[in-house]
Amino acid sequence: MPLMFPSVGELNQLMRTWAKVWADAYRWPDYFGELWNALDVYQSPQVYSWFPPVNYERVLASMLALSHWVTPPPAGDPLRMIFGDKLRLSPFPEPIAHGPAITLREQIGYLLRRLARHMRDDTRRLDDHSFAFLQYRTLFERLREEFEIGVFSLNYDGAAVRAMPEAFNGFDACGRFDPAAVHQRESLDFLYQIHGSVHYSLRSPSSTEICWRSDLDGEFIDDDGAIGPRLASEWKLLPVATIVAGGFKLDQLLAEPFHSFQAALIRHLYDADAILIAGYGFTDVHVNRALKHRLNGAERPPVMIVDKRTPGALSIANEPWAAALCDSLLTDGWSFKGDRGGHWEVNTVHRIALCNDGMLGAAQSPEVIERLLENVDTAVDSAG
Repeated sequence: MPLMFPSVGELNQLMRTWAKVWADAYRWPDYFGELWNALDVYQSPQVYSWFPPVNYERVLASMLALSHWVTPPPAGDPLRMIFGDKLRLSPFPEPIAHGPAITLREQIGYLLRRLARHMRDDTRRLDDHSFAFLQYRTLFERLREEFEIGVFSLNYDGAAVRAMPEAFNGFDACGRFDPAAVHQRESLDFLYQIHGSVHYSLRSPSSTEICWRSDLDGEFIDDDGAIGPRLASEWKLLPVATIVAGGFKLDQLLAEPFHSFQAALIRHLYDADAILIAGYGFTDVHVNRALKHRLNGAERPPVMIVDKRTPGALSIANEPWAAALCDSLLTDGWSFKGDRGGHWEVNTVHRIALCNDGMLGAAQSPEVIERLLENVDTAVDSAG
């Protein structure tokens, strides 16, 4: 966010605005807006107060699920037979052939396209000489001086690409994805954007091949306009797009380059001598499980987490983020000891360090990060 990229909250508002623009332009129901409101009502009881708030990814997931339900036989979900004529899309119009399924996917494609373009515009405006970016880049540079690093980014923006412009990105000099180079790579010094990138484009409007385009001022094709959705498990039809967002991510990740990047994530986690997790909300199950499986052993590598939060014990009862973190890293919220200022917290029981100052705050003390990653077991004094 200090680099002027939007927060999830800001993206939520943008997506709601774009959804209404689409609905007004085509005179179709605003599926995104209606489902957002439905999710809000559904989880409003006090008993669910610990549940994560509604965000654009959860709504996109519901749209994908709904598009599967309204697809008529023999495709779609066969459980629909249980409801028969009772299945309604109020306040949406009654299903007519494949109409609702198609328009749902059209709105999903439109929203993904707008999201990719917005992040690309923000990346173009990124000031390489701003204090925030210089600090951000310095953090990468210091880490690369002390360690051989490989970066898996879940962000769509191009900030990390600007910070590591020469890192291998999985594509060849012509912009074609090179899976063999990804799977056979023994060295690190790579940057893989596992959920999509502003540099990704479909090769052509009718193609499912994703290529890399360095020039952000060039022509980009961010989705296929819902004309050729991919057939996934259980006959689900998923959008062809350069961004992975919403539900059924394991199915969405079956497309390249996402499939190879996810496989590389698992392989490199097992090879890693240390793991640094920065700005991650622990909301992607496929990433959480990869971490959990890696750490479920006698020899755990040191793990460092960089996030922007109020210091204090990780409350797994009231903090969805803390609960997901503790589950993914096989730890608890009570074994962390902090320094006097609360900037650093260290769990020597499970070899985990936590920086509460965010990425730019961590960049102010790169030597502490280096010590923690090298020897978290004696890091309480170092953090202090």
